[in-house]
Amino acid sequence: MGLDWVLLGPRNIADKDKIMAFATERRHVVTERELNGVRYLRIEDDLISQLGAEIITEFYHIDQHGKVSLITDGFDWQSGGSKK
Repeated sequence: MGLDWVLLGPRNIADKDKIMAFATERRHVVTERELNGVRYLRIEDDLISQLGAEIITEFYHIDQHGKVSLITDGFDWQSGGSKK
């Protein structure tokens, strides 16, 4: 499992170097890859969920209870909310 920072949108492209620095300061290994003509940063380790939360709360200063979009590939994500 990994965290991909896709370099398509203007904000992701503009924040690329800052995200790389943010992740490496936290001792994550960041590799730049390309697949089907799309460049992206890839991080694979046991702490990617923590890094994802830190990007949201510390890097972008979004409240921990704020809503963000999540794109998954290769598996289904079940939200933590109760279903009736």
